[in-house]
Amino acid sequence: MNPERLTGSALGGGGAALGTDRAEALVGAVRHTARLWPGRAACMETSLGAVLAAALLRQCLNWCLGARFAPPPVVYHAWADLPGHGPVSEYTAAGWHRHTALTI
Repeated sequence: MNPERLTGSALGGGGAALGTDRAEALVGAVRHTARLWPGRAACMETSLGAVLAAALLRQCLNWCLGARFAPPPVVYHAWADLPGHGPVSEYTAAGWHRHTALTI
């Protein structure tokens, strides 16, 4: 496989942006599918699955690692982020507060 092709589209750099509705549907589909997995499928696994699924569709989602402050307590968290719109399918009723340590 051509390395430029891998870094450009498979890692999100060259893909088109997803719409908000389609991004939420993609994250929801990954979470639904993760329920069938007999092992652990928490925020890191599901958010990475959504980012990889978007890359397979030649779309762009960012994978973010950091901390979540609301609802309490403060916890380490991973999420899929739609460029220009913020976290996808995350708790936002009280203004979801977060600190991003790494975005891929």
